[in-house]
Amino acid sequence: MTTPPPAQPPQDANGGYGSAPAGGPYGYPQGGPGQQSPYGYPQGAPGQQPPYGVPGPGPYDYGYGMPPQQFSTTSGMWAHLGTLLALTVGSGISCGLSGLLAWVVGLSIRSGARDPFTHAHATAALNLALTSLIYSAGMVGLSLLLALLPGNVAMLQTVPMLLLLAYGITVIVFMIIATVAANRGRPYRYPTFLAFPMAKG
Repeated sequence: MTTPPPAQPPQDANGGYGSAPAGGPYGYPQGGPGQQSPYGYPQGAPGQQPPYGVPGPGPYDYGYGMPPQQFSTTSGMWAHLGTLLALTVGSGISCGLSGLLAWVVGLSIRSGARDPFTHAHATAALNLALTSLIYSAGMVGLSLLLALLPGNVAMLQTVPMLLLLAYGITVIVFMIIATVAANRGRPYRYPTFLAFPMAKG
């Protein structure tokens, strides 16, 4: 009488014995290190760069690797553009009154800023408007003072106004550059001689 062979444990679909361990090899769920898990979270050893080119935090991304939102770039752009229009077009229409109040544009946008991107651009525009006001008052006052002096000294009253004109043209050029940078979602900082850092941002 033939003795039946001993019972073998059931084989699984992979050719092994018993049930396969849950997840992938070496304890990584659904794949090895750095592979995508079934719930969309990147796997990998601690300290490694996340896979698939996930960007790291940027200067104005709130720590999530995201670029500024549309409302941020629009508000930052209008902080510079609104100040520029107040200094140029508005001053011509209102006989210089808008030039004296151009800082209100940057201050109002800065006060209502909901993100660091808008706050930084509005602060830069505010500093430029305040600096322009200081330069304008100083140059006009110097020109009036020279006009009161006798003789050839009074002829020098045009020098401060020419310097103020050169400063105004420089401001227009740099404000256009800042407006374009804000519209593209990039940070921008004016040179110190154009915008004293009176308001911190």
